Amino acid sequence: MYRVLLVDDEIWSLEGMRKLLEWERMGFTVIAQASDASEAGDVIARANPDVVFTDIRMPEISGIELMNMARKMGATSEFVVVSGFAEFEYAQEALRYGAFDYQLKPVDPEEAGKLLERLKQKLDEKQFVRNRQIYDQLVSGSGDPLEVLQANGFVPCGDHWQAAVIHGDFFRARSGETCPFRNGNPFILPLGKEKTVVLLNEALCPGKAVPHDLKRWAEQHHLLAGFSDVCTDAGRLPKLIREADMAAVSIPFIPLRSAVHFFDGNGNALIDSIAGKAEKWMMANNFTEISALLDRIPGLFQQENMGIYQAALLWNRMAVVIGKRRGSASVERIEFLDYEGIANRFRNLQALRDEIRETFRQICFAGEAGPARQPQYNDHFIALLEHVNRNFNKDLSLGELAGKFFLNMSYCSELFKKATGYTFTDYVTKLRMETAAELLQSGKYPADKVCYMTGYHDYYYFSKIFKKFHGVPPSHFAGKMAKRYV
Repeated sequence: MYRVLLVDDEIWSLEGMRKLLEWERMGFTVIAQASDASEAGDVIARANPDVVFTDIRMPEISGIELMNMARKMGATSEFVVVSGFAEFEYAQEALRYGAFDYQLKPVDPEEAGKLLERLKQKLDEKQFVRNRQIYDQLVSGSGDPLEVLQANGFVPCGDHWQAAVIHGDFFRARSGETCPFRNGNPFILPLGKEKTVVLLNEALCPGKAVPHDLKRWAEQHHLLAGFSDVCTDAGRLPKLIREADMAAVSIPFIPLRSAVHFFDGNGNALIDSIAGKAEKWMMANNFTEISALLDRIPGLFQQENMGIYQAALLWNRMAVVIGKRRGSASVERIEFLDYEGIANRFRNLQALRDEIRETFRQICFAGEAGPARQPQYNDHFIALLEHVNRNFNKDLSLGELAGKFFLNMSYCSELFKKATGYTFTDYVTKLRMETAAELLQSGKYPADKVCYMTGYHDYYYFSKIFKKFHGVPPSHFAGKMAKRYV
């Protein structure tokens, strides 16, 4: 509610103005009435009201003088002057000095109602500007976020912090009895009519499950609500706000089935797996397999409850993969994007996926003039490479494969390095290690069985190679990945 001070030396005029308009319904509340300038000055100095309605001519000082006095005190109040017909030119002078508007006596209720609508719009814009300044201070990381909050009147009441970003008309929804933010100790920061940041500070740690009443409230008022993780360090508020923003943006971008989404920073391993498979099929110029892999992405994102954070990971990981083959086709460099860049560039996850698909198509069909694929490399070598991709868990010898696919071994070795960027041995090892990681992550197989499933017969040797490739022994890998998904 915007706070209003009414000033008039005639008591009956004060009462008439207070009763004339539906202040509360219009978003205003009358905090005080003053019948002389000194009393009005005290209220302005103490409360800095959002709006001052003042009579233009009073015994001690005029409404213009009161306005100038308030400005010298640093008050940011909007002034509306009320005047009679004989004082019309005087009222116009008030406008030149910065008054928002004037009303002629007797005040017409309809005209005054329209004035309040315009006044609220002006105050909203002023509030949004101030809030954006506070928001910039909070997310910049240049100062202590808690000090910023306290400087703006917030008093902490607990150890746990969480951020929420609401898309939609939050204040209309907040007026209802079912609003989850009606009680407690929220710091509410409207950034515009359709976006509000809410910082929650509680004594007890809130859960990450979506309460039924919260989901119902959001759906009822056509809101999208994104929530961050929870922490006990107010210094991490910039990170929490970004997490909540990502969670809110994720709902229409994926799209998710709920109007409420909690940020989840997991999914790196799954994204790496998708990118690794895409790279494998790109090396074989197998666009059919790449396309089939990309078709599964929207379903995986919904199944794993992933959001735009993971979409940005996917885009940037694919940018690295595509960059390895960009020189072999007329493909522009893919720039790395953060989540805001992703949201601005693509309308949804499907659009992002389709652009990735098109880039892979250009690479796999570089130089093609017709519908039939013209492989960049010898047909026999392409067949050999696809055989390796399907049978990497078996005993393979480049010499035997070269003979089987009618290739000179030395020439075949050169082609392998050129096509994949790896030697034959390193390429097979890469396929085996990536598959081993996927099997261990699934939790279905013990490390010793994965060893044999990926083509190794000596567990000690398998463990040594795995640690070199992934940084931890296979026996520790499953536990490490499980912690990432907690």
